[in-house]
Amino acid sequence: LAEAALFASRHAGAVVTESDFLRAAARGEIRLMAIVHREAKLKKHDGGIYCNQVELTENTVPKGCIPTLPLSACRQLAAAGRASWRTFDGFEHIDGQLMRFTVATLIDSEPDFETTPDDCRVTGYDVRALADAFLPPERQ
Repeated sequence: LAEAALFASRHAGAVVTESDFLRAAARGEIRLMAIVHREAKLKKHDGGIYCNQVELTENTVPKGCIPTLPLSACRQLAAAGRASWRTFDGFEHIDGQLMRFTVATLIDSEPDFETTPDDCRVTGYDVRALADAFLPPERQ
């Protein structure tokens, strides 16, 4: 996030902070992703397969992957600087509108994932989108 804030600040010509990224993610304005530090089993909302189809690791989130955080985790990060989460968000266009929904959850025997801002990542698209919000009106 520190690097993203630096790039956003340069683009906007204004100070953009890591906290700005956390607050924007908590409002659902940008996607925030986080590194998971352990392998975990999960289940898809409809009982199907979420990841690693036809492999031994089917429906297993691998250590080191970087999924999109659910909004609840983004809100926790913005408010308290750490988050505990169990769900994975999916995105789908419905009637031309991008919708966000819970697509999978950790199985009951799995402990929650724990995330801090150091674990968080954003895409270049979201860095630019947030930076654009800081541009003065004549440059927007």
